[in-house]
Amino acid sequence: MDGITHAMRRERWKTIIKECNESGMKKAYWLAAHNINSKTYYNWQRKLRMEIGAELVLAQNNAIVPAQNSTDFCQLTQPVGEISEVTEKTAAVIKSGNVSVEINEEISDDLLIRLMKAVSHV
Repeated sequence: MDGITHAMRRERWKTIIKECNESGMKKAYWLAAHNINSKTYYNWQRKLRMEIGAELVLAQNNAIVPAQNSTDFCQLTQPVGEISEVTEKTAAVIKSGNVSVEINEEISDDLLIRLMKAVSHV
């Protein structure tokens, strides 16, 4: 589906979901009364929630700006060596200049965001 078609459908489903939620009726009754397939409804509701959630995370991350133009340093407790072998749990490796960061599948969203910001300034 091209971008324009998806945008049009997204706006249509936003309206449908809003009307359903504001109707005061149980969703199953409202959907039946408006001849809307419940699987399609819940599929679009999930898609829209994911899109809105992603937009909120990006907006929050872009709003986080350091209070000063200072650089934070931390002391490494072990010497930095060669890049280790990529393991089975490795989800990605980020490289920027002479810095390489191996990302594990179990990384938290907050840590990943901080790493991406740090690497983008290298």
